Amino acid sequence: MIILISPAKTFNFNSKDIKVESTESIFMQESQKLVKNLQSLSSNDYQKLMGISENLARLNKDRHLSLSEENDSSSKEALFAFRGDVYVSMAPETFSKSDLTFCQNHLRILSGLYGVLRPFDLIKAHRLEMGTPLRNERGKNLYEWWGDKIAGLLNEDICQHKNKFYVNLASDEYFRSVKKLLTEKVITPIFQERKGDNFKVVGIQAKKARGLMTAYIIKNQIQNVKELESFSCSGYKFNGKLSNNLKLVFQRN
Repeated sequence: MIILISPAKTFNFNSKDIKVESTESIFMQESQKLVKNLQSLSSNDYQKLMGISENLARLNKDRHLSLSEENDSSSKEALFAFRGDVYVSMAPETFSKSDLTFCQNHLRILSGLYGVLRPFDLIKAHRLEMGTPLRNERGKNLYEWWGDKIAGLLNEDICQHKNKFYVNLASDEYFRSVKKLLTEKVITPIFQERKGDNFKVVGIQAKKARGLMTAYIIKNQIQNVKELESFSCSGYKFNGKLSNNLKLVFQRN
């Protein structure tokens, strides 16, 4: 079983977290080619390409100029470096040693810059969302850049697992990079909130719920689909009538 999640736009490189044996991202050489592409862009190019403010454009251009193949004191394990809603809700700083071992083996972070990351892979501050239309030698965007490389690695990875299925807790933007290429079953949890007489997905709440579900799987070392249905954190309840063998619907009043 492999859990798939998205990265985050915000980081925390300041606090000291649990000491783990860090690893190097598998697609480092591919990442460095993208870095060289990014380093050739102007701040104005960044603004247009990423749809961000002038200040953010300058910040990220400076970040990318300092990116190098060598990891150093400015690097941090991906699991602890990302600080978006998913990661805050996941709270990896609360993981036990056993949780962290399970996490390294079963969690994968899809990334525009790094392709795919294991939790302990070292990263540096950057901004390159998977949907960014960055032209490159393989095409007009990052989906064409990565091609089948990410899915190929995941498919190799899952062959080492006894229970062969994916839990998709990534956003559509990131999951698109592997959606049609994964060889094993993909289970996608859906989180809905009550709005009047109906239930609907609310973006910010769904992100938080994905983090809670990720932590639930890791802390309980879940290895089969049936156990996922027991998730009840933060008031969510499984709705079997709306679910099927590929989609698990959780609702909250």
